[in-house]
Amino acid sequence: MNLLFGNWILKMVGNISKSDLDRILIHNNIVISLGEDSYWENIFLLDIDSVNDNSRLLVPVFSGSSIEPSIMINNNNQLFVGFNKKIALIDLDIQQVIFEKELLHNFIYAKYIGDKLVVIFEIGIIILNSKYQEIFNRPTDVIEKFEFLENQILYKTCLGTEEVNIATIAV
Repeated sequence: MNLLFGNWILKMVGNISKSDLDRILIHNNIVISLGEDSYWENIFLLDIDSVNDNSRLLVPVFSGSSIEPSIMINNNNQLFVGFNKKIALIDLDIQQVIFEKELLHNFIYAKYIGDKLVVIFEIGIIILNSKYQEIFNRPTDVIEKFEFLENQILYKTCLGTEEVNIATIAV
């Protein structure tokens, strides 16, 4: 799968073996890997190429499940990756992880709303400001379903439907 994000072409190679990764490492330098410090069963390889020059970044993501990592690139050439119980932000210009956070439970979804990053995980919602500082944290029961409506998140747990108004959360 090839995705074009601004000046970047991103390919995700699903479920590669450790021996395949070792063969790739022989021919390429990998400066960033995510999730290697935790339990993992699967390896996903993010292959990121610049449209403007010949720069390339390979990022293996070690996953505890067969679910592909969630990825998006923001307007600042930063790659967001959500996987396992973690979220990470990689600055593509300097090829470094600039932010990484452990979640209480498995990552589900993330979305930028203005200058805020809303992160939904199995048992809660957090919102980070533009400096990636946590400005909102709502523990929940297991989130069964969620929906974004403009500046609101509606989510359903076994206790019923609740909402979070993102616009009223101070930065």
